[in-house]
Parts: sequence; structure tokens; C-alpha cells
Amino acid sequence: MLEAESGRFEYALPRSQSLSASSVKWSIEMEIQASRPIGLVYSPTHGLDEQRVTKTVSHIKVLGANESGPFRVYFVLAGEGGAGMTTILYPDPSVADGQGGYFMLFLDAPEAIDRPKIAREVTIVIDRSGSMRGEKIEQAKAAALQIIEALDDGERFNIVDYSDTIERFSSEAAVKNPETVAAVRDYINSIKAVGGTNIHDALLEAVRPEPSEGMLPIVLFLTDGLPTVGPTSETVIRDAIRKANTHHRRIFTFGVGFDVNAPLLTALAQQSRAAPAFVAPGEDVEVTVGQVFAKLSGPVLAMPELRPVTMTLSVGPSPIRELMPQQLPDVFAGEQLIVLGQYTTADDLTLAIVGKSGDTERRFTTQIKPGEASHANSFVARLWAQRKIATLIDAIRQAGADGQMSEDDPKFKELVDEVVALSQQYGILTEYTSFLAVEDAYKKNLANDGFLQYRLGQEAVRDRSGRLGVAREQSNQVRQLSARPAGKGSIDLFIDPAAPSTSGGGSVQTIAGVDFEVDDASVSIAQSVQNVAGRAFYLRTDRWVEADLLDKADDQPDREIAYGTDAYDQFVDELIEADLVALLGLNTDHDLYLTFNNERVLVRRPTK
Repeated sequence: MLEAESGRFEYALPRSQSLSASSVKWSIEMEIQASRPIGLVYSPTHGLDEQRVTKTVSHIKVLGANESGPFRVYFVLAGEGGAGMTTILYPDPSVADGQGGYFMLFLDAPEAIDRPKIAREVTIVIDRSGSMRGEKIEQAKAAALQIIEALDDGERFNIVDYSDTIERFSSEAAVKNPETVAAVRDYINSIKAVGGTNIHDALLEAVRPEPSEGMLPIVLFLTDGLPTVGPTSETVIRDAIRKANTHHRRIFTFGVGFDVNAPLLTALAQQSRAAPAFVAPGEDVEVTVGQVFAKLSGPVLAMPELRPVTMTLSVGPSPIRELMPQQLPDVFAGEQLIVLGQYTTADDLTLAIVGKSGDTERRFTTQIKPGEASHANSFVARLWAQRKIATLIDAIRQAGADGQMSEDDPKFKELVDEVVALSQQYGILTEYTSFLAVEDAYKKNLANDGFLQYRLGQEAVRDRSGRLGVAREQSNQVRQLSARPAGKGSIDLFIDPAAPSTSGGGSVQTIAGVDFEVDDASVSIAQSVQNVAGRAFYLRTDRWVEADLLDKADDQPDREIAYGTDAYDQFVDELIEADLVALLGLNTDHDLYLTFNNERVLVRRPTK
């Protein structure tokens, strides 16, 4: 029986993390039947292929079901106004002096309310540069024609095509009718890919004209996204289009091919509150174009804002901060809005998302109840950190790519230092850090897997003092072996010493059907990282060291606890009370060095 919490249901299917379990052929499907419309369906562990049979029935197929480890899924029943909204909370002692934590908010797109249909004026910008030659230009032309033919009679359209030069189908937006459709079909078919790529001027040409009165102005920008002519600085292009877009046209970007500049196209779309889309070579362009066209009728919730709700006029800092994304995008029919951030209060808090649907303001509310926050939701903090890191790296990439900032610039160092700090704190791989998240014969990396973390922790303290305990696991280390395929050149491999050699030979291992001769003299130990209960730990020789203590790894701890003693049992009680027993899942093979109750605590591992 699944219990509802704030309108949210959670289901977990526990499965072994053992690598050997991957030989089991899994297929997981589920069906949700509800008395009210189903809102958001989300899994933090697996991808989902969801088919809505009706508003109250949803059929779901789990993607990658053969991967070992538990499967978790959340779903929300739509509330008033057809929107489902809920939050998942993780308490973090580092936020607001232990009073706060991280939240993950979901809003399933509300149904469009009755409103007069707004006619659209669509300007399609087609890249006809030489880099678009071949399949890419054909995909772009097919997409443009598909959009125009799907418009209603009486709506308006235009074509801007560009390479080194800029051309237009019409001096002003044309009214859709059989004659103009026939003319634009001939125009599109005549477009040839040749020359450079002047993205800057082409987009300015598209956003500057004043739209027809009473129409919704939209730009659909199709390109492979590599500026080579005119201003090529991504920062200059972003800023120029933002300043020139005085009529607030939403710019839907459509990237074609593997060489597309995804960061630029994503930024152009997001800063206009639209959305990007991408099509790889060989993919069905009609499917992606159809998804884009569904958004061209306008958002069901425009310019949304997330606000804390207070009954009185309050002075002081907001109880929510560090929102990701910082500017909420428009929400279109069939979409979900996901917001991550920090809450800084121990009191219950009401949050509201407020936006426009036509000329009507719409408001949706949910509650943050810190008392219901769980360490099993540690993935929330990691997702926030991943998005924060992505934002910082994008800022570094933009400035560095345009030559605005060198590695000696203090601003560059400040951004990189923040990336490294977040990466180390949460155990997240970036281009400025290098971690090895190792696997052994029994368990995978524990990051993002709160269910498994707690199972390991509970097993570690079963019947206290480890009298039953868990089976001693293999050492969680990976040897970097200098190996060379027989008769071939030298390569470097990471080989798990706990995994048996399929060849049976001492100095030869078979990997993916290739025999490798191993030089055991070159063995070196690679350090690994695990993330448990929202804390990152690094394997340093014989102990797991919490990220905050890396510079104090060899210092004398404030408190040392030996396994199997009364002090150990007391410590277990304290961990259970704090909902942190999962940390002991790391204590079966190695000592554990962590911070707890403002003390540096060293927990000795079990001995024979």
C-alpha cells in the first residue's frame, strides 16, 4: 500500500547492486490508474518511457531496466487547476547552521484555461552555410516546410535564410494561404548550402521587425550552430540578441547534426524563455519538429516566478535561495518544471509559483515541511550541485572561449575554485577534477542511491556490534595496470582486482575478447570516491575520509570509536537518531573519518 505525502506517491523496487546481478534479464513496466488526473511521473534512478492512455491512466516502461540496483519512481496526482506540484527535501547541516537543507520542486504543466486563441507570426531562420551541406540542410528545409504547413490559414510566416549574406522570403510576414504556401515551398526548395555562417546578423534580422498587431511573435532558428562570419563571440551574440529582442519574441532553437553548438543554442532559447531542440543525423526530423510546433501556441504558464508565501510583510532574507535555474522558463503543455534550491528555515513554509496564462494570473502552491526531510533524498543536493557546477562552467567557457578572461585572471580562478570546491564536496566529476568512482564485485558507487545506502548501513549494525554483521567485502580499490594487447602497442587500463580473470592466466587478462599481458610491477593504487547520505568520502590508504576533512586526514580525531565496544553501540544510536546510519555502509572494510555533532570522529573498522 503506497501512502500519499502532500499528494506525492513513492514506489521503490529493491534490487541487488551486485555486478553479477546484471546477468538477470530485467523488464520493468508499470501502470498507474487514478481517480484524478495523473501529473508528474519521475524516477531519479532510471529513464522512463511514459504513454498516457487517458488523463487518469498511464503506462510506463523503465529504460535501462537491466542495470543493477533499485528502481525508484515518484508520481503526483493533479490538483486544483490540473497541475500537480510537490517537493522532495534533504536536510543538510551546512545550510543555515543546520536549520535548512535542499529542496526539489516539481510542477506538472497546468491545463490551458479557456482563452481566445492567439494567431501566430512565425519567422523561420535557416542556416544555408557550407557546414550545413548534405543531410543537415535537407533536414532544416523539411522542418521549415512542416512548420509552415501546420499553421492555420490567416496566420503569418516569413523565412530568413543566411550564410555570408542574409536573404528573406518576403519583406514582411506573409499571410498563410494556398498561394503563399506554394510560393514558399518553391523558395525553400531553391535554398543551397554554401558560404560562411553569420548567426549574429541573421538573428538580428529576425527579431528586430515589429510583429503584426495582435499576433504572438515567434522565431524558429535552425542551424548547426557554428558562427564563422561577422561577430563570432558567443557572448556578443547572446547579448546582442537579448538587447535587440524588444518585442519579446520567443526564440526556439533547432540544432541539426552532431557538430551543433549546443550551449549557444540552449542559451539563446532560454534567455527568451523558449526551448531548444536537437536532431542527430539519421533521426526522424518530423518527430522533433512536431514537439517544437506543439509549443508554438504559447506557454500555459508564462514568466513564472517562485515565491515564498507569508501572511505578513516580512523584512529580512528570503527563506529560499540558490535557485536552479535562476530564471524559471515558460512552461508549455505536457512539460514539467523542476526547480532546485536551498531552504533556510526549520519552520513549515508555503511556496507559490505564479505566472500568466493569457491575461489571467495563475498561482500554484505547495509546502516545504522540514520535519519530513530525509537523508534518503541525498540525490537532491547532488542534483543541485550538478546544476550549479554546470552554470559556473558555462560562465568559464563563455569568457574563456571569447578571450575575455585568461587563466591568470582572478575572476577565472574564483570561478574554478568554486567548481573544484563543489566537485570535491559532492564527489562530482568535472574537467577541473578527476575522481575514480570504483566498483567492486559486490556494490556499485553509492552516489544518488539512498535506498541502497540505508540497506548497507542497517546491515552493518544488525544485532549491534556486528555479531551477525555483513560479509566482509573485497577491498574497494582499483589497480591501474600498464597493459598491452598481445603483439600490439601499449595502453592503460583500469582493472578491478576483485573480478576474476576470464583467461585464468597470471599475467594475462582477457577484456572484451582481447588478451592483455599485465606488467604487475607497474601497479599503482587509484583513489576512489563515494557519496553517502549527501556526504562525499575519499579513500585515503586505509580509511574513508569525508571531503571536509581531507586536509586533516592525518590529524588526531576529537573522538575515536572502536568497533564492537559500548561506545560503538552508543554511536550507532546517535546515527539512527540523526537518520545517518547509512554512513556505516562504508565501515565494513575501512576506517571511517567524518564530522558528527561538530566533532571529528574516527570509527575503526571490524577486525577478525
